[in-house]
Amino acid sequence: VVDENPDYHETTYKVLDCYGSEYRGTLLNSDISCDLAVIRFVRGGEELCVASLAEKDPKRGEEVITISTSNGMYNAVTYGKIKKIEPVELNPLEGDAETNVTFPVIWHTAPMYSGGSGSVLLNTDMELVGINYATGTNKNGSFLYGFAVSVTHVRSYLETNNLMMQR
Repeated sequence: VVDENPDYHETTYKVLDCYGSEYRGTLLNSDISCDLAVIRFVRGGEELCVASLAEKDPKRGEEVITISTSNGMYNAVTYGKIKKIEPVELNPLEGDAETNVTFPVIWHTAPMYSGGSGSVLLNTDMELVGINYATGTNKNGSFLYGFAVSVTHVRSYLETNNLMMQR
């Protein structure tokens, strides 16, 4: 979760792959308004696998997959569909996101759990269509849908901040 605290930028980040290899990370840039952080991970000379960005946002009804590590589960894979793409406004009748978001957000039904912020939202071609940042729950705390920053917003952010990887 992106934090305004200046110490946040000095934090050490690490990720473990499914084989137990550890990669250390350095924060390159972040945007608190959409909980998006760009972190470069390295381990020796090895590169992490980089997901391909989809060319466009998914459409309503398209199938999506999340892969996350949350709620004590590693590599949790869930499946759902796109509900809609629009800004998020607090509305307890439609789920309770933590904050309003003014740009279009992907609302999807692939279950996510506490701690899933930053996990990937993929299409069935395994291309990145979004980055999950929050969940909508009902009054009992049951999952209704996930909210993801769309690939077009991610691509725009990366291009604007000169962070697109060259291959």
